[in-house]
Amino acid sequence: MFLRLLFTIFFIGLSSNSYALKLKLSVDGLKDGLKKVTEELENKTSDSENSEDNKEEVSNQIEQIINIEFPYVFNLKPKQKSENCGDVNAKYTFYKNYNFELIYSCPNGSGDTSYTGIWKNISNSRDFNEILTTYDFNGKTYNDTLVFSGNSVEIFWNSKKNVDPGFFHKITSKGTLNNVVEVISKTDTSIIDVNFPFTLNLEGQWQEGCGTPSLKMTFSSDLSLEFIYLCPEDPKTTPYKGKWTNISDDPKEFDNISFDYEFEGKTYSNELRNDIYSVYIYWNGSDTSDDWRKSEVDNVAKFLQKEDTITANVNKEIDKSKGGYKDFYFDMNISQINQEIKKICPEQEFTNENPYSSENFDFWYADFCIKFGGENKSIKFYPNNNETIDKIILMNVDISFDSTNYATYFTKDESGFAKYDEIVGKIVGSNRFELVRYPTAVEVENFNSFDDLKIYTGDAVMNTIVKNIETNNLVYLQIRRTKPNNYGYEFDLIYLSPSASASAIEDEKGKEISDDDF
Repeated sequence: MFLRLLFTIFFIGLSSNSYALKLKLSVDGLKDGLKKVTEELENKTSDSENSEDNKEEVSNQIEQIINIEFPYVFNLKPKQKSENCGDVNAKYTFYKNYNFELIYSCPNGSGDTSYTGIWKNISNSRDFNEILTTYDFNGKTYNDTLVFSGNSVEIFWNSKKNVDPGFFHKITSKGTLNNVVEVISKTDTSIIDVNFPFTLNLEGQWQEGCGTPSLKMTFSSDLSLEFIYLCPEDPKTTPYKGKWTNISDDPKEFDNISFDYEFEGKTYSNELRNDIYSVYIYWNGSDTSDDWRKSEVDNVAKFLQKEDTITANVNKEIDKSKGGYKDFYFDMNISQINQEIKKICPEQEFTNENPYSSENFDFWYADFCIKFGGENKSIKFYPNNNETIDKIILMNVDISFDSTNYATYFTKDESGFAKYDEIVGKIVGSNRFELVRYPTAVEVENFNSFDDLKIYTGDAVMNTIVKNIETNNLVYLQIRRTKPNNYGYEFDLIYLSPSASASAIEDEKGKEISDDDF
């Protein structure tokens, strides 16, 4: 009778897919029978786990017994930081098949360690409040007991309870944040979807006394940071160094960054939010952001390079016999040219920056700096590889934005452009210069063609060339057709160094007509 009752109970338990057999038996002799039933149930569970066909059935049974959803994940932070480990984090994951995984994170020590094994619910009810975990590590088997209470978990490492306080681990935070992933994202830069070192070139809003500020931030894979804040009108470029942390929701992204740095003995904690076109920086806990526009141009690097150039070797001896234009000599370097510019027009910037491109010009210039004919004209300087000057251009001696006049040259020395002919006449008639040539017939034809392609390629130009008698340097009086909107023209004076003049003379010889041409 008793055995029939046991088998009936066993069959009912299996048919209902439930292991929650609440048996209230007062007879001591039934304990052995209940033990057999429990063993049969555990064997049934074990057989089901080894069967691909019954995995789903076993999972459903477990879900009915334990009032949680699988995989069950919780993340733990200890009540106090470990002296040798730092900000410890533990991530437990329990699966339907009784497997579990523990990732123990020790940032200041061993890093992240993964443990895998099996778990067993030893709670007295359907709750998930007391769990036994079994795993192997370094050839030894460990049995840990986890006791859940509210938002806390007590962990008894290797079943040591009230024996050694070192094995009693009270964890006060059992939240939803994946603290292990968070720690990994803060330390493992290889998972971030950017290439390191990662640089942000930023431009801010114009400020009084500063101009348009630039900010260059460089993030390195070792979590170090360097940034330079630049005010063009107050060029003090002290680099700031610190540490950064990725606090993005997705550890692969680089869209929310915290960074710390020290300045004058104080530590500043800041936050950066990286958007598609902009970057928002909250300086030292501020509620409002400092907004920056992303730029492809490294303005800081360009500025620093410029500063190095215009301050280098300023005391170099100058050979004035090589000639030049006014107080600018071909044997000067850029820093010496800059000194002279600051004497003549200190309010004007001397730069090689191209405002329309990330690439610098191959020349340096100062706008509206040089007096010519009672007006301020811009000037360009072309350096060479010897750190001296090859060419000086006095720009726009005459200019028109709306002119369709033809160059006539009814007489050899008259173009029909009054300003051009006036200056050509004065220079050719001077005892300091001798004429090399007037514009060629080909140049006149190209100039008068109003061919947009020739204008674009710079072929629609006419040159009157003279030579400085003292230095043998060439000077080009160049008028070129332009088309900003309507057709126009620009007239420049181009002064060449001895080496540049020698190259130009060779080019001119190549244009001469020889007997072989007939």
